[in-house]
Formats: sequence, C-alpha cells, structure tokens
Amino acid sequence: MNRAIQNIVSRDNEKIKYATKLKEARFQKQEQKVLIEGWNIVQEAINSQIAMEIFCLEQDLTRLSDVTCPIYTINASITQKLSDVETSQSVFAIVKIPQNAFDAASNTLVLDGIQDPGNLGTLLRSASAFGFKNIVISTGTVSPFNQKVIRSAQGLVFQLNLLQTDAKTFLQQQKNVYFTHLHTDAVPYFSVNIPTTPAILVLGNEGKGISHDVLTSVAGQNIIVPMQQSTESLNVAVAGSILMNFFYQKH
Repeated sequence: MNRAIQNIVSRDNEKIKYATKLKEARFQKQEQKVLIEGWNIVQEAINSQIAMEIFCLEQDLTRLSDVTCPIYTINASITQKLSDVETSQSVFAIVKIPQNAFDAASNTLVLDGIQDPGNLGTLLRSASAFGFKNIVISTGTVSPFNQKVIRSAQGLVFQLNLLQTDAKTFLQQQKNVYFTHLHTDAVPYFSVNIPTTPAILVLGNEGKGISHDVLTSVAGQNIIVPMQQSTESLNVAVAGSILMNFFYQKH
C-alpha cells in the first residue's frame, strides 16, 4: 500500500482548487495537465504512467494498492466539486499531458471543426482501435482534453499522438489523403484502392463538413459511405469509424 496518503477535508483546499481549474482548456494548455475522472480512465492513466496525483474516497484505497504517486483521500462534498457527472465514481487524477511524437508508420486522422465532445471522443476511441495513432486536431475542433471527450474516449486520448495545428497547413505537405465531403463528387469507400503506405483521413464539422479552406488544400480522394436515399447523412463519428475500420482491414 502506498504510504504517501494525505486526507483533504475542505473544498477550499489549494490542491482541490488547482485540480478544479484543470478542467478549463486555457489552464490545461498553460499547465500541460488535465483532471480526469472515473476508475477506467484513471486506471488507464496509471498504466500509461502519466498519473501525477490521485484523489479518492478512503474506502477505495485498496483499489490503489500498487500506485506510487501521491494519493489524497477526499469526502463527498469535494467529490461534488471535482465531478462533472451526476453520478460520480469518486476517483480523480491529475495527469501530465503526454507529448507523443507522430508515428511515421501509422495512419493519420485529421479532424476539421468537430464540435461535439461525444463525437470527438468516439472518433478518438475508434482511431485507437483501428490503428490511426496520429491525430491532427484543427483550430476549430473541441479540445481533446475536454472532460466529455476524455470520458467518451475512455482515456485512450492519452495513448494517441496528438497535434493541435492548422489543418490546411498540415495537409498541403501530405500525400495519400482521403476525405469525406457530401457536397462534391465522391466514390464509395469500398471501391478505392488503399495504398500499403500510411494514409490520411480527413473528417469535417458535423453540420458543414470540411471547411472551404481545408477542402481547397486537399489533393486527395473524396470517399463516402453509401446509404439509403431516405437517410440524408451519417453522424460523423459513425461514418469516421466505418472508414477507419476499412483502412484497418486493408492494412
């Protein structure tokens, strides 16, 4: 059992105030840290060795017997302050945001203007499952360290190689680019010959699709998921997951 355990009883404790601020995107960027919540996600951070401090109820200490970072026991009142969900699992961790370099042998997912945290989290979870280890997060996309994104991705965001940059600038230097956009000529995804070398898949905003600036910079193949005419379009997370699975099977 880790003996570096302290008890915090006040919601106004400086560590609790600091942890609470780590839910804010601006503070996350400044500190390069984020607060996470939930047993599965915290365990993922422990396994990845990025957990810096853990907060939990005293009754749950036995679940952290092998943890070496500092642990703080808290009460229900503090749990309510730290939590963003209605029914909290009462375990939190401050984690260091990893700076993972791009993997030249991996496929890349470029996300242009994805605004719904649930969609982004699902896409990141699918990217992890289907071998898209490199993720380009455009300036118009919700933060990958948004609390809802982290929960939806089940903490797998920390295993991916994230680059937050301008998508247009990034794509101008790339080959083997595929994108999905409903308002230009496209072919069914399964009719495309996927190269054996790593590919790049570009997905756009839930309502508007890929932005004009990015679309005009893409020298690639527009692919779509065919569907019944009575269905206008698929959710971007669903379509993106189908396409990533197709690339995964081809590689």
